[in-house]
Amino acid sequence: MARFVFFALLLHISSAHAFLIATYDNAPLDYSRETDVFVIGYAGELGSGFLKTAMTYAHKTREQNPGRQMVFYVENREKDYTSSKYTAALDLTNVIYDSTPLTVAKLMTELKAFEQIHAIHAVSHAALENGLGLTDRDTDGRWSNKSKGMKNLKFTDDGYIVLHGCNTGFFQAPEWSKITGVPVFGSLTATNFQQPFNDGEWYFHDAALYPEDASFLTSNTLAFANAVSCAKGGCYRLKADFFTYNGYWGDFGGGGGLSFYKSFCTFAGKAADNKTSCMAAMRQFIQIFPSHLSLTAQPSFDEYKAVVKDFLCGIHRKKPVRQDCYAKLEESESKPSLKYDGFQGNPLQCNNFGACDFTFKCTSTPTVHVCKLSAKKNKAPTTMIEEYQAYLQAF
Repeated sequence: MARFVFFALLLHISSAHAFLIATYDNAPLDYSRETDVFVIGYAGELGSGFLKTAMTYAHKTREQNPGRQMVFYVENREKDYTSSKYTAALDLTNVIYDSTPLTVAKLMTELKAFEQIHAIHAVSHAALENGLGLTDRDTDGRWSNKSKGMKNLKFTDDGYIVLHGCNTGFFQAPEWSKITGVPVFGSLTATNFQQPFNDGEWYFHDAALYPEDASFLTSNTLAFANAVSCAKGGCYRLKADFFTYNGYWGDFGGGGGLSFYKSFCTFAGKAADNKTSCMAAMRQFIQIFPSHLSLTAQPSFDEYKAVVKDFLCGIHRKKPVRQDCYAKLEESESKPSLKYDGFQGNPLQCNNFGACDFTFKCTSTPTVHVCKLSAKKNKAPTTMIEEYQAYLQAF
């Protein structure tokens, strides 16, 4: 039996810790429909960047799958989120505000109610072994592989998860895949916001990382068949850096990383079945990845391949990082055993669709977090090329 929930729009929040639930269309939330779920954690100094990233994916999903339900769970400490004008501008409707924190327990209760989860996009900060930051509360705001109820989520046969935050591929992504039984994508370095520019490329939006003579687009004419205004959340994506992480959790320069969201299919089953599931998820993820061209639901192989290369390779405003990476990926099509990785640092070696080789040692106090990443010097990297070949096979 279909389960429906009708939400009235509330205009006030009575607590500094609160969250909202919203849908992307005018229909009420229906837990029986096939659904893409977007979980947006606390952003802190990043403002509305997480929410706008989720919205860009939602716009792209709607373009290709107009009938799919999309539901948002948003940690709501940003004052602007309380404005009906703001949520309406982003095409969020049926909004309900809850004046209590978005705890893991509340989120899991919601997620377990869905009968057909097609995808979960978790857009948030991440804290290595401690999980994803729904809120900044250490007690009940960390969503991790240890959270109760993860194995009870009901995914469609082609379901998958994307963990968009920093360093999610070290622990969370492979563990989540084991528990949920679906492919999970995670990062092995920092991730940062990119926006589309008037030269037809996406750059990290820090001034030092995009060309001095380029300017932000005000409407995304690249990733969509019909341009979507940046004011409606059509111009953000998170992308893995192409260099090692150096931040809150330490300097990982002695270990390494990868310049893309790695696919993990570590759930129990036959290797051939896992490969099939993983490649199906990879194809779907690329289809909605906001890129420098708009993929239709049935793109040409060359169009699809162009977005795959954009997804895997880094970009620099002066160095030919992207051009070199593109050339090597093209070369690998005739030389599948090519040893290459576009990462500016030690590229981690990973099992095909499996976990990566590294060790971590963390020394943490309530105020200081120092983690050391160690990995063997990889002189013959294959992970990027294997991932590229899998994406092409998935077409």
